[in-house]
Amino acid sequence: MKNVLNFTLTFFFGYLSLGQNTSGKITYKVIPPKIEFKDSTNVNEIKFLEKFNENLKRKKFSLFFNTDFSLFRSEENLNVENDKNSTIEKINYNLYSKYSYFFNLKSKECYKVDNSESRIIIKLNDKLNWQITTESKKIDGYLCIKATTNKSFFNNKGERVKKITAWFCSEISYPFGPLDYNGLPGLILELQDNKLIYSVDKIEFDNKYSMIEMPKGKIISEDEHLEKLKEQSNF
Repeated sequence: MKNVLNFTLTFFFGYLSLGQNTSGKITYKVIPPKIEFKDSTNVNEIKFLEKFNENLKRKKFSLFFNTDFSLFRSEENLNVENDKNSTIEKINYNLYSKYSYFFNLKSKECYKVDNSESRIIIKLNDKLNWQITTESKKIDGYLCIKATTNKSFFNNKGERVKKITAWFCSEISYPFGPLDYNGLPGLILELQDNKLIYSVDKIEFDNKYSMIEMPKGKIISEDEHLEKLKEQSNF
């Protein structure tokens, strides 16, 4: 009971510590997974993977948030994918920058937004079952607590499950984070999605970020989107 009370007080006073700023922006840098080569890996593949990771390291992502909504997106110009002449840039764009994520705290609804010309908005089904641990560490001067969950996804091999690790700060008591990872009692400052890490680079509390609106486009369910992917992938 005492631990619950202490956690509740930390959660409450976290709001007070933000002063009159109820909105903000977090900039995340990307830490790519370590490349593990096999003896059979050819030189061209090694060079490609090294360039791929170098390109990924240059990417920055932003999480805009207020008391009701959050929006996570790439900081690169989302309207210039057709101008990308590098194969690596195109792959990285499609994997990591093509989509943004909008979360409505009141309705607990999360949307994945396709920023290409199609402007498809996918209403996601996932309700994450977070396991909050007792492990903690300091990130950018903030004390953060570790939480984990598992998430299913589909690729050309069918359904798979990946482990997600989040480090959230209860001092900044907004339940938002990178991509579609939300619902923890504090802002996620570091997220490991499989082997890729999103780590906080800069935190700003400023009401100039208060205007966050639901993106416009055609809304489909995640099930509809999955059926289309299955048809395209023949699995």
